[in-house]
Amino acid sequence: MLGAWVDLCGPMAEITSILNSSSKLEPKAVEQLSRLDAALQAWYQELPADAACDESHLTDLDGTAYGLLMQFYKVQILRHTSPFPISGVELSSGRQTFTSESTGKQSPVVYENCVRIARLLLTYRHIFGVENIPSIMLDNVNLAAMHLAAHLLRQPVPPVPTDRDVLWLRLLVDTMESIQVHFPIAKRMIRTLSLMVDGTHLADIFGIPRLTKALEDEGRCCPCQPISVEDASIHDILGEWDLRS
Repeated sequence: MLGAWVDLCGPMAEITSILNSSSKLEPKAVEQLSRLDAALQAWYQELPADAACDESHLTDLDGTAYGLLMQFYKVQILRHTSPFPISGVELSSGRQTFTSESTGKQSPVVYENCVRIARLLLTYRHIFGVENIPSIMLDNVNLAAMHLAAHLLRQPVPPVPTDRDVLWLRLLVDTMESIQVHFPIAKRMIRTLSLMVDGTHLADIFGIPRLTKALEDEGRCCPCQPISVEDASIHDILGEWDLRS
């Protein structure tokens, strides 16, 4: 698994450097991003069996693969939410396009990878417990929560509290609240998220008991134990999920 981490870190660092290098991406930088993306996609396809993401068998992953895959999905989100215009070039690959945020529309790739991060997080919590969540996941969870909230706020009809995407967002926020004792910076992340949705239909997410606390009150789990997929609400989230729908 160490080799997979090393092979991911190189392209990830280069992509981050390009996106942070200037206020406008020139065609040369766009082509470089395309090359790096091809390398990342090849890396993803060649992951060993215990690290390859199978949506229907997430519990079979190696324990370190959850953070690894979250990092990959985080890079996909960052790559498709660049706030900078591309100089005269829009590079498309299938459904994927750069700088979709600059048009005010969120790329489907961003949404899909946010949900993938949430699914990995829920599965990891179930197996290992929230208290064992590693620091490497925190930034990924925060990024997914930010963009999932943005996705929900863009919807023409406000979603209901039981909407699947709202439940995903609650899971992400709940996890950050649960691990504040281990990672104090999570409190600042939650504060930023709450300000982002203040005055909207999502504000209640930060004003209701945490999901973990609600389950604890019902005697079905405690903060130091994994959430059981036997719970109807959790099972509903973890159930079959078609990202294309």
